[in-house]
Amino acid sequence: MVRAYYEELLKEFYESGGSEDELYWLMSSVLLRKPEIHGEYRLRERLVDEIAELARGRVLDVGCGMGLLSFRLALKENVEKVVGIDSDPELIDFCIKVRNKISSKPRFIRGNFLDTKFQGTFDTVIFLYTLRHNRYNEFLRKALQLLEPSGNIIIGDIDMDGLRDKIIKFADRRRLKVLRNISLGMIGDRDREEKGRLFLMVLSR
Repeated sequence: MVRAYYEELLKEFYESGGSEDELYWLMSSVLLRKPEIHGEYRLRERLVDEIAELARGRVLDVGCGMGLLSFRLALKENVEKVVGIDSDPELIDFCIKVRNKISSKPRFIRGNFLDTKFQGTFDTVIFLYTLRHNRYNEFLRKALQLLEPSGNIIIGDIDMDGLRDKIIKFADRRRLKVLRNISLGMIGDRDREEKGRLFLMVLSR
């Protein structure tokens, strides 16, 4: 699945006018400037592995980006359906193109999570690298409205500005159970040029 995904990504790069020289320049500039990226990749991969293991039933992937997690979840037998939502139209367009090559199970929505009306409820709501960029409390409240009574909210993110403690306090106020709360290691935040602790948290009623 991963190979097919990245092959489609490369195809999109070339079709948009990218050249092989540009591709090599992009790759070398990242690898030379940030050699620690190898270690960070392994941590990010482990986080995705953990989330994929925990997700089940009807899954909502909030801030799905280019859809890699959504497609991986769609291939699991215990995942009934996957809905990915993102506000970036280009990312959603890419997901829809790749959908025909990998799996027809995921459905992708372009829109604002807080404003979107979803059909039905979900057994798993996932926020992967989403909450630190948004109003975490409003996102979590909306997730609880969409969550089945026995469902889980899975959060994978970088602990910036006390995000992890804020989520725990939110859970305390709502009397939610923190089923898992683990640290995976330090990684860089691409937007802020800072390092933070990568963490995985699972909330349940």
